Parts: sequence; C-alpha cells; structure tokens
Amino acid sequence: MNIPCTVNETYRCIVGESLASGLTALLVRFTGCNLSCAYCDTRYACDQPGQGTTVGELAERLEQSGLVRLLLTGGEPLRQPEAATALCNQALQLGCTVLLESNGTLPTDTVPRDVVKILDVKTPGAASSVPFLDDNLDLLNEQDQLKFVVTSFDDCHWALDFLRQRKPPLDPANIIFSPASPAFEPPALAQWLLEERLPYRFQIQLHKAL
Repeated sequence: MNIPCTVNETYRCIVGESLASGLTALLVRFTGCNLSCAYCDTRYACDQPGQGTTVGELAERLEQSGLVRLLLTGGEPLRQPEAATALCNQALQLGCTVLLESNGTLPTDTVPRDVVKILDVKTPGAASSVPFLDDNLDLLNEQDQLKFVVTSFDDCHWALDFLRQRKPPLDPANIIFSPASPAFEPPALAQWLLEERLPYRFQIQLHKAL
C-alpha cells in the first residue's frame, strides 16, 4: 500500500498502558496532534516534522519485527485517518492484534471493528479546548477501553460525572484511571478508588517505570 503518512518513530516496545500493559508490540507513533494537553509527555511528536513513509513500509516493518501486536499512537493517529485505517487493516490481515490510542475528539467510525480502541478522555486538568466526541461512545466494542488521566481529585469527580451521564457500554474493568504524576501521586489515586469502592482499573505508566 502506497498510502503516505508521517510518523515520528517506530520501535519494539513493552506496552505501558491499557489492558495490554506488559505485552510486547511494535509501536508506530504518528506525527501531529489536534490537542496540546498540559501534561503531554510526547510533545516532540508534534514539535518535530516527522518522517515520511507509507502504510506498506510500516506493514513490512511489522512483519519483519516478528511481533504479533501493533500499537498505533501519537500524537493523534486519527489526524491521518486514511493511513491509520489502512495500517490497521494490513496488520489484521497479518494476524496481529491491533491497539489504537486516540484522544476521542476525532471520529472513530473508520477504525475496523477488530481493532482495540483506547480512548483517552481529556479531563479539565488536561486544559484541552476540544471536547470529546460522544458519538465515539456508540462505536465502542467489548474489547475497547476508556482512559482518564487525572491531575487532581477534581478531575476524578469530573470523570465520574462523565461516566454517570454517558454510561459507556463497557465492563468497568475496561475503564482506566491513571494519575498524571507528579501533579497527582499514584498512592492518592489508589486510595481514592478504594475509599469510593469504585470498580474501575487503576494503572500507572509502566513504560516510564522501565
């Protein structure tokens, strides 16, 4: 496939977030994002021009890697929807599990059903001016996940309100709360989840510990 795209980097990784945390994958980081979050830890993916490539070349790298899992992240992969969708399809045809991380502000209707979508719902602490696209909730499948990176207890309560009002069709174990350390330390979030008896998943960024 000669569909062009721009990526910041590709490398073999241990997945650091989502329900696939701890598993191996080929990571493809797309260049550019439609947001500028206050706690962004991959700003270089937006500030640097990136490398031009094609979907076919990326699929070849995946096949040569010998890995059975592909992680599309950014930046924001769905800023390049044609390339991201085509790469997902190529990886699925190779028999790979495909994970796609998105901020949920862009349509996910072109993402193949078998792709695991991990939507990062931006809390007020992210200081993002672009709202989450609620239509994406209707496209969630049972393997998909929602993630809330929280910077404070105010963010925690905002996330609970979001979930109560929209009632996403997911197992609570597929809903992830992650602390934006050092702004919000992991023990504080863990204690809050316990005290509130919440059924959601606590997670820290494993790749940072590594």
